[in-house]
Amino acid sequence: MKNKEIICFNKFLLITLLISESVSMCFGQPINNLNKEKAIKNMTDNVKALFYYSDCTYGPLVNGKLYTDYYPGLLGHQYLYSKVWEKGVVYFRNDVEKELLINYDIVSDKLLFNKFCSDGVYCIELNINDVKGFFFNGHEFIKVTLIEGSKEISGYYELIYDGKVKLLLKWEKYISKASDINKDIAYLEKTLYIKNNNKLVKVYNRKSLISSLADQARNIENYLKQNKFYVRTAALDDFVKLMVYYESL
Repeated sequence: MKNKEIICFNKFLLITLLISESVSMCFGQPINNLNKEKAIKNMTDNVKALFYYSDCTYGPLVNGKLYTDYYPGLLGHQYLYSKVWEKGVVYFRNDVEKELLINYDIVSDKLLFNKFCSDGVYCIELNINDVKGFFFNGHEFIKVTLIEGSKEISGYYELIYDGKVKLLLKWEKYISKASDINKDIAYLEKTLYIKNNNKLVKVYNRKSLISSLADQARNIENYLKQNKFYVRTAALDDFVKLMVYYESL
């Protein structure tokens, strides 16, 4: 499949390059840059449409690799919700694609895409560097990039509240050996984070919550006392109300 798609993509790229060289000739007279850009875009969109629905591939052009299932004997599954593929929306860096069949491997933190080709269906692990976020099964996820030392580390987080601050939920699964049944078991965990001023703070107790909103620490502390807000037992809606209150200060 890889060689076939490379050949098809190369044909597409060649046609696009030819378009950019010949637009002025098509008009038979000099045209300004704005009209030229519009003409190139229109003609390129037509070529892209032909490419998508040719024998080469069906669906958007993707940057990724074939997904390998490393958990064939897992009791349960590595996905967020189920093994069933769901129609969703993927927000790429320069494009938005709707109604794609996707799934989310939260053990490896990989967004997966079922790519339909003329010779079959392939599971593609999308390159996180090309993805800004995705939406499926009623939940929205965004890519968050952290700097650790000299390295950038990116991961997907569910967006619970989106304002000056962001309330995020990190879904994870851990694989544990279960020798008594000779099966590996996936345990689901979720952790709440607050992103404020480009800092991501893990919220696990009152102190960490207040430190994530440090510029209004006294007001936040009073709010927690007055509303009998307990971090370990508070519902997500309670945290959303707290974010709204913080942004009103």
